[in-house]
Amino acid sequence: MPAYTYRSLSGPSTVRILQVLPRSKETNRIECCLAEYSLADTGKAHHYEALSYVWGDQNNLQSLLVDGDDFQIGQNLYTALLHIRDDQIVRHIWVDAICINQNDEDEKARQIPLMRDIYGHAHRVLVWLGDGADSSDEAFETIRLAGERALAGNTPPQEVTPESETHKAACLELLKRDWFRRIWVLQEVGVARDISIMCGAVEIHGYTFCLGLRSLKLDLDGQVYSALSLMSGAIARPRYIPTTRGELPMAELIDMYHTRAATQLHDKVYALLGLTCDDPKAAALIPDYTAPWDRVFERFVTYILPSSFRVQTLPDPESVFLTGKGYTIGQISLVEGYTSSVRQSFTITFVYTSCAAHFKEKWGSRWVIRPSAKPVRQGDVLILL
Repeated sequence: MPAYTYRSLSGPSTVRILQVLPRSKETNRIECCLAEYSLADTGKAHHYEALSYVWGDQNNLQSLLVDGDDFQIGQNLYTALLHIRDDQIVRHIWVDAICINQNDEDEKARQIPLMRDIYGHAHRVLVWLGDGADSSDEAFETIRLAGERALAGNTPPQEVTPESETHKAACLELLKRDWFRRIWVLQEVGVARDISIMCGAVEIHGYTFCLGLRSLKLDLDGQVYSALSLMSGAIARPRYIPTTRGELPMAELIDMYHTRAATQLHDKVYALLGLTCDDPKAAALIPDYTAPWDRVFERFVTYILPSSFRVQTLPDPESVFLTGKGYTIGQISLVEGYTSSVRQSFTITFVYTSCAAHFKEKWGSRWVIRPSAKPVRQGDVLILL
C-alpha cells in the first residue's frame, strides 16, 4: 500500500482537517480523510475539534489509512484516535502530526503562526492525557465529584480518611503525566473556548476538571498550576470573537515557561507565539526550523534586549554570553514567600545611585511579580539592562 502524499495548501489561511470515519464492521483499522479548511471566516462557529496531546515515543509507529493510503503515527496519537473515533458519525479534528506536513519545513513555518487561530477557532479542544493507567479512572472520578460539589456550592468533606488520601494520591499521580509539562499545551489551552479532558475511555469537562482540583486543595507544582490556570480561563473567552494577540511580551513568557519540555529547542520560542502581545511578524519570531538552534536563540535574545548588547551563544544550548552596559539597582534582601502558582513577593535593598533612587521612588522596596520558572532568591542582584 502506498504511503500518503500531501497536496499543497491553497492559501495562507488554510489548514487541513482530519475526518475520522466511523468504526467499520469489516476492520478495526482507523480510516480517515484529509480536507482543506479555511480559517479566514471569523465570527462564526467552526465545527471541528483540535487535539492537545504529547507526541511521545516515535519509534513504535502505528498505521492508519488517510485517503486510502498508509500513514504512520506514534502510539499515543493512535490510541487517542481509537478513543475519539465514533461508531456512527465522522469526527472532524485538527491534529498537528497529520494536518501539518512534518517533512516540509516551509509549510511548518507557515502553519505554526496559525496555531493560535486553529485552537482559538475550534469548537472544542480535546486534551488527551494518555491511556488509562495508574489509578487514572479513580482520579477522574474523584476530580469529577469534587468539581460537581463545587459547582453546586457544596463544600468538600473536611474529614481526612485513608480513602480520601488514596483518592488524592491518585490525582497527584495523574498530574505527573507528561502533558502537564509540555510547552505547546500552554498555547493550546490558553486560547481555547471549550475544553474536554480525556484519559483512556474517561472524559470530563475542562472547567469541572479545574474546579475539582482546586476544591481538593492539592499541592500543585508551578507547571501544573500554570496549565490549569490557562485551562480554567476558557469558560470566560468569547465564543466566536477570537483575539489576535496575547497579553504578555515574549521576554516575560520565556522567563515564566522556559523550563517546560519541548521536542526541539526551537519550540521553547515558537510554542509561545500564540500567547504573546509582541508582533508575530518580527524577524526573530518567524518560525524557522531550518536554522540551527544557536542562531535562532541568538536572534531571539538580540530581539528582547537593547540594541547596544552583543549576544554570543555558548556550548550550553540554553545560555548566552552578553556584552553590554548595565546598572546595578540593588539586592534582594528578603523573599517573603515563593508561591510558584500565583506570584512572588520580595524586598529590595537599593544601592545609592540616582538610577536606583528613581526605581525606589516609583515602585517602592517591596515588589510582587509574576511567577518565574526559576524563583528569585535572597542575595540575587537586580540589574537594569
